[in-house]
Amino acid sequence: MCMLIHVAKQTPAPEPLGSPYLRRRVIVELTLAELPLLDEAERRHGTKRQAIVSALEVASHSAELERELAGAQVERARLEAELETLRKEQAAGEKARERLARDLKKAKGELAGARESAGSSSRSGDLREQALERLLSESEGEIKELEEQIFDKLFCARCGSWVSPDDFAWTQCEGGAYAYHQACGDHGSELMKSSSWLGWQSDS
Repeated sequence: MCMLIHVAKQTPAPEPLGSPYLRRRVIVELTLAELPLLDEAERRHGTKRQAIVSALEVASHSAELERELAGAQVERARLEAELETLRKEQAAGEKARERLARDLKKAKGELAGARESAGSSSRSGDLREQALERLLSESEGEIKELEEQIFDKLFCARCGSWVSPDDFAWTQCEGGAYAYHQACGDHGSELMKSSSWLGWQSDS
């Protein structure tokens, strides 16, 4: 006796016309060591396809972060150069103010001496006194202008705080000395950290 059994064969349903995916088959060869990584990713994301898509999204985001980091590093270098220029200008202004203060002190001494020795009837003494008074007035005006240009504090890039002259420390070297933030210590430019140097003062 002969029996025929018919088994219905299921045909996979065609992809809907409105499918959001662009169907493109990609063949990837993995080593034995890499297969467990794919299996783990599949367990975490549900399917191999979703695991691969998630990895591609992470790689794209990482590239974007690297570009942002590169831009931030360029901006940091620009700001550090700007800060260095301001420190040099601050040091130059401070030195000029100190020089004018010494000249003013000298002029005041000469004026006092001239007033004591000249006498009210001495024409030459009066002229010298007038000249010294003009010098005194001009020096005071220059000092006032310089004081308006000089910063009250400098910014320490290492600790991110404003530093007053009372918190400066100095290190002597050839040709002059440089100031640094005493609380941070004497640290120049480093690979991972900013400098604590604040300004330079020349011996000349």
